[in-house]
Amino acid sequence: MVDMYDSPMQGPDITLLLNRAVDGDVEAATAVWTTVHREVHAMAVNAVRNEPNANDLEASVIVSEVFLKVTGKRKEPWESRRHFFGAVARAMEQFLIDTARAMRTQNKHVAFVTESVVLLKDALRSDANGIGAAPRADALELLLLFGKLEAESPISATVLRLRYQFSMTQAQVSAALELTEEQVDHYSRFGRAFIRDRLTRGDDK
Repeated sequence: MVDMYDSPMQGPDITLLLNRAVDGDVEAATAVWTTVHREVHAMAVNAVRNEPNANDLEASVIVSEVFLKVTGKRKEPWESRRHFFGAVARAMEQFLIDTARAMRTQNKHVAFVTESVVLLKDALRSDANGIGAAPRADALELLLLFGKLEAESPISATVLRLRYQFSMTQAQVSAALELTEEQVDHYSRFGRAFIRDRLTRGDDK
């Protein structure tokens, strides 16, 4: 696993740079790329680290696609580093889901879809101790439920994406999103409970 979150996005005020880039400041856009590239690239590396079809899923390509999606034609101001990280996590998740669907139509094995929710499945099983078996779900079902969680609690969805899909520790998520570890734990528990409830009720569409 790539360990790159020890000092996430330190240096220039990322919110200021992002909003200057939105206003068309080319130097600010370059500075944003320099500031966040290491973290976002490592997220992509972790997401596809066990992928057998490496030529189809190069981390650098994923980063470029995600960065264009997040910043390409944006006009609205960014609120915070947390806001930006949430957008990056959503965009990368959607890119991976879309790529998985396309690869499956070509009968290619897609390892990253399964790998991306291993930690979440483990956490759901741990949560289930003493209250019954963990709900069963395939990987794509779990990924799609993040969209449902997003509508209920955007910050919980961001925490779960970073924590479980992109393999960040609780301390790393805390630093990236400028939350206390207690807040990260709270949002993580809420998100897992939400997903467990939806799976139990069969509300995954």
